[in-house]
Amino acid sequence: MEWAIPRKNGIGIECADGAVLVNATAVNGGVRCTCGTGFVGDGYMQGAGCYKACSEDPQTSGNQDCCQGRFCTKRAAVVAGLVISALFLVGVAAFFFVLRQPIKKAKFDLDPSCFPKILSNACSTRQFTYQELDDATKGFEEPKKLADFIEEGSVHIGTLDDGCVVAVQKINYQIHEKVGQLLQRVQLLSHISHRNIARIIGFCFESNNSLLIVHEHFENGTVEQYLTGQRGNGLSWYTRVNIATEVATALAYLQSLQVSPIYLSDIRPSDIFLGSDYESKIAGYKLVRAGLVNSSNNSDMVYNFGCLLVELMTGLKSDEPVMEMVLAKVKERRFHEVLDPFLLSSKQLRVVYEEVEKMGDLVLRLLSSREVGESSGICLAGVAKELVSIVRDNMGSCLHYAQKTSRPNKKCNQISNKDSGLLKPLAIDSVSLIRTRRYNKCQN
Repeated sequence: MEWAIPRKNGIGIECADGAVLVNATAVNGGVRCTCGTGFVGDGYMQGAGCYKACSEDPQTSGNQDCCQGRFCTKRAAVVAGLVISALFLVGVAAFFFVLRQPIKKAKFDLDPSCFPKILSNACSTRQFTYQELDDATKGFEEPKKLADFIEEGSVHIGTLDDGCVVAVQKINYQIHEKVGQLLQRVQLLSHISHRNIARIIGFCFESNNSLLIVHEHFENGTVEQYLTGQRGNGLSWYTRVNIATEVATALAYLQSLQVSPIYLSDIRPSDIFLGSDYESKIAGYKLVRAGLVNSSNNSDMVYNFGCLLVELMTGLKSDEPVMEMVLAKVKERRFHEVLDPFLLSSKQLRVVYEEVEKMGDLVLRLLSSREVGESSGICLAGVAKELVSIVRDNMGSCLHYAQKTSRPNKKCNQISNKDSGLLKPLAIDSVSLIRTRRYNKCQN
C-alpha cells in the first residue's frame, strides 16, 4: 500500500533535509517526500524528517556523525583502552598516596615509650634510670657540662655509684625526623669495639623529651688541654705522633664499616681524650652527633686530619691564618719555625729533623687533597701506616742503640717511661690497620 499527496495540492510541500520529492507509483498524479540513501524517516519537514539509519533516535539531527564498520570498532577499542589506562594510573597514584600516610606517621610520630624496647632489643648496653644519671651529674649542673651543642643537646660528666666516671650525652628528640636516624646510630656504635674509641655504656629514655646516652669517659683530660698547658707538663713528640697514629687508625676503622660508614670531618684535639697510658680515645658523643649534623666524605676527613696534625705539631688552633702560615713555611722547608717551642726546649726529647720533615710533607699532602677531592687517592688507612713507620723507625733505632752501648745516644736521651711504653700500642695498631684495609675502598 502506498500513500501520496495529489500533485495539485503538492504546492508548498516542504521536504526535510536529506529528502527529495518523488512521484507516487500507485497513486495517479500523487507525490511524496522520501529520504535519500542512508537516511530513514517520513522525509517531511513537518513530520519526523530524515535521520541516519544507524541512529535509534528519530529526533537525532541528520547532521550528526554516524560511524559503522571495522574502523569504528577499532576506534572504540582505542578510546576504551585509553580510558582504562588513565583509570589504572589514577588508581595506582591513589594507592601509593594512601600507603605513604602510615609510613610517614610512623617515622615522625614514634612513641617515646617504645624507645627503650627498640634500643634494648638492638643492643646489649645497660639501661639506666633517669634518677641514676641525675644523681651522677648532680642534676646536670653547669660545672659538670663538658660540651654544649645547643639544639642537639649537651654532654655532662658524671660519676656512677660504683665510682665509674662517664660522659652523659643529652639529646633532644623533639626533632622527630632525626629520631630513627639517631636510634640506628646508637645501635651501630653500641656494637663497635675499638681500643681508640670510647664505648657506649648505656642509655636512658625516662627524661622529658630527651634521650640520654652514657659514654665511657677518661679523667686524664683532652689533647687540647695538654697542648694549651691546662693539664700536665705537655706532650712529647713521640706522644703526639702516637696520638695521631691511633686517631688515624680509628677513623679508618669507622670509615670501613660495611653497614654504615662513619665520616668524621670535624675532629678536634678537644674531642680526643687520653687514658692513663696516654692512649687516645675519640669521644663517643662526637660519633653520635656526627650522624645527626654531618654529611661528609673521605676528602673532608683527610683534610680535617691534616688540620689535626697541624695542631699537634704547632700547639696552635688550626684557624685560617695558622693554616696559611704553616703551609707557607712547610713549602719552604722551614720546619723549625712551625714546630711547637715546647718540643724544642732542653727538657724535651730532641726532635729528629727527619721525622719532622716527614710529618710536614704528610701535612702538605693532606691539606692539598681538598683541591683535587677524591681523585687524590689518599685514605686514612695509608696515612696511619705512614705515621706508624715514622715512630717505629726512630724509636726502634733509639732502643737498638741503647742495647748495644752502655750509654744512650744523645738523640735518644730523656725518653721517659711513658714514651717507651708507646711502642706497645703501635703493634696493636698494625693489626687494626690490616683488618681495616680489607674493607677500605681507598687502598694504597
